[in-house]
Amino acid sequence: MEPLTLARTLSVVNTALAGAGVLAAQAVFDDPRRLRRTATWGGLGLALGAALTASDAVWSRATRARTAPPADDPADEVVLAAPESGLLLGHLGVAAATTPLWLVGRRVPARLRARGVQRPNLLLGVPLGLGYAALVAGVERTYARERTAALTP
Repeated sequence: MEPLTLARTLSVVNTALAGAGVLAAQAVFDDPRRLRRTATWGGLGLALGAALTASDAVWSRATRARTAPPADDPADEVVLAAPESGLLLGHLGVAAATTPLWLVGRRVPARLRARGVQRPNLLLGVPLGLGYAALVAGVERTYARERTAALTP
């Protein structure tokens, strides 16, 4: 697979995983047991972290030949771009931007439950997951471009 296609595919998969993670994290609030919620959040965090690590491993394996240092250059002279720091800052920025929405919407599930909705957090999780995925899509797309740009000298 060409690096640009692979990078775009990985960005779409990572975006979908981010949206699904937000949906699942919000839906867990419907469980009344605190220990089970905490365990589910921990498992969800580990699963998402493993998926992102696997994504990076797939990228590294697919582009290993293109990122290897040339035989005639010493290894310390080869400088490769590190777009991962940009990805981390982008995700932190998106998370910081969505924090006020979480603070404003804390009372919404109680209002929905009073109106008879059985699982209000699952209902809220769908638009929150889609919205978060839409915000993360730009960050992941930029990361895909930076990854492919790092391959060209």
